[in-house]
Amino acid sequence: MERSIHDIAVRLVEGGIEEVDGLCVAMRHEKYIFDPCFVCELDCLCHRGTKLLDVCEECDAITNEDCFLVLMDNKQ
Repeated sequence: MERSIHDIAVRLVEGGIEEVDGLCVAMRHEKYIFDPCFVCELDCLCHRGTKLLDVCEECDAITNEDCFLVLMDNKQ
C-alpha cells in the first residue's frame, strides 16, 4: 500500500529520510528566507503534479514554516 503525502511529510518533519519520486530526500528549513525555492536545489524536478512538490507543501503546512527538500545519498 502506498503511503500518503501526509505520512511521508510527517516522517520528514521528524528528521527522517524518505523516497519521493524515486529520490531520497530530507526536509530542511532556514529562518528568514523570503522564498525557500531560491535555496532549493530541486527546482528543476519540482513542479505542479509531482509528488515532490506535494510533499514539500505538506511539510510547510505541518510546520507552519517555509521548508525545502534536499537530496540524500540513501534512505536510512
